[in-house]
Amino acid sequence: MSSDPDTNLYTNTAAWYDMDTSSYSDLDLDFYRDAARRAGGPVLELACGTGRISIPLAEDGHDVWALDLSSPMLAEFARKAAALSPDVRNRLHVVQGSMDGFSIPRQFDLIIIPFRGFQALCTSEAASACLKTVRHHLSSDGVFIVDVFRVGEDEHIPAYETEKTDWERIDPRTGQTVRRARRIPRVDHDRQIIYPEVIYYTNNQDGSVARHVDTLELRYYYEYQLQVLLLTHGFRIDATYGSFDKRPVDAGSELLYVCRHSVGVPAIG
Repeated sequence: MSSDPDTNLYTNTAAWYDMDTSSYSDLDLDFYRDAARRAGGPVLELACGTGRISIPLAEDGHDVWALDLSSPMLAEFARKAAALSPDVRNRLHVVQGSMDGFSIPRQFDLIIIPFRGFQALCTSEAASACLKTVRHHLSSDGVFIVDVFRVGEDEHIPAYETEKTDWERIDPRTGQTVRRARRIPRVDHDRQIIYPEVIYYTNNQDGSVARHVDTLELRYYYEYQLQVLLLTHGFRIDATYGSFDKRPVDAGSELLYVCRHSVGVPAIG
């Protein structure tokens, strides 16, 4: 996966993840809901995190398997699932494991890796193992969707030491003021890996301020690189979008691929 097995687990910041992605859900959730409705059968979400996508899909009536490696993120998932109706909970099947080495004894009509999850696999070996495993678990007419952030071929991702504040909000569960900041102290351009820090400041009742930090490790892709990777692992690319409103790639900030099995073309490995 990454070079550090403890990276990308949100060990210190999982409690505020949903606050951070609340606005993003308006962008991608309808896209995945529509994909699940079209697929009709069971859904597998990889890198499910707190259940931001999996729970609404189960609420829509789909049987959903949700896989993630992070215990803190899955604890948030479990907290949210406890408030659901028994029928919805029964449609959710949570699995702790890694995207590059899971085994579930069934196939799926839709497999998704939303919101940069695939980019947490920072070695070529891990990315390849993930795609091989996805292909094995995808039904013969199933759909595989993967989303990464778009980097232009001439774009240079800069490192920056100074923290940048993204927002300040009140945590509805605790009443605490939470300020979210970020920085990227290091970028490895040779390996195409960025090392962003996710930072939350919380104001405590005694007036003190606590700082909570997780360092992530994310591999970025140019469009042609991800295309080649998918094709060589036996996928046919049905559509490529630049965002969840299905705009062209060059008009958006995403690389969003909708894939199926490539008939008659063997996968590598």
